[in-house]
Amino acid sequence: MDVVLINGLRESAGKTTTTLGLHENLSQNRDVNLFKPLAGNDYWYDHDLVVESLEKGTIYGHDARELSKQTGNNPLTVNPFHRLWCPPQVLGKKSTTQNRYHILDRVKVDEEQIIIENKDIEIPKKIEEKLNPENRLSYSGMSELNDFIEENYLSSIKSAADHLMDCDLLLVESYSQVAIPSNIGNIDAVVTVEPGKAYIMEGSRYMDAENMQKGIYQEKGINETNSRRVLEMLNPEEIQLKPSTTKNHKPKAKTYKQLTKKIKNHLNSNK
Repeated sequence: MDVVLINGLRESAGKTTTTLGLHENLSQNRDVNLFKPLAGNDYWYDHDLVVESLEKGTIYGHDARELSKQTGNNPLTVNPFHRLWCPPQVLGKKSTTQNRYHILDRVKVDEEQIIIENKDIEIPKKIEEKLNPENRLSYSGMSELNDFIEENYLSSIKSAADHLMDCDLLLVESYSQVAIPSNIGNIDAVVTVEPGKAYIMEGSRYMDAENMQKGIYQEKGINETNSRRVLEMLNPEEIQLKPSTTKNHKPKAKTYKQLTKKIKNHLNSNK
């Protein structure tokens, strides 16, 4: 199985649209699955989608919904770990330097959904009413939350990845500006995107560069590596990207035709 990682140089870089475009082209002659290990959204700014997912007894975001529509997989399998935020004022808190509060994490391990709630805030009634009270845990303070994450995160990623590996090509979308999501390895090619441009790199060289950066920043207490810092260490191939219109939630395949060709070349050169 080949693994292609798609990450971005900014939070809204075009990762999901690029992932969908590559899937649309590559799935014409390969069995392709989509995976986004971690995602998040906001109870206020993404309220329509929060309500939509709550009606189904869970929480997921826009990216997971679109990726699952393209493949037919469950949104929770495509995205096993989801974080829900909220502005402080919506929760009755004063606006401070903390511009958003963590409400909960939703984790899927095997067939089980676990909800990890912040008991230091009042959980919105809509969430309390719609989420099953079973398998709901609570935490107070970042230390407890980090313990929960350490206990559940890697197992949720592994469980979902095992389910999705029944294919010959896995497209993995990173989150925010993170170079490589935790527990993702054996990458064959990397696409880093920003508005109007894509950078293509060989997977093993990218992982080596990311490991070097990770070592530097772990000493400062930072566990995630910024994609821009990794990109600056390499000499990537780059191409221009045009804005893509969508139809039935799919970007136009021709917009990503050149990028698809570059990815195929990288994958073929590894064999």
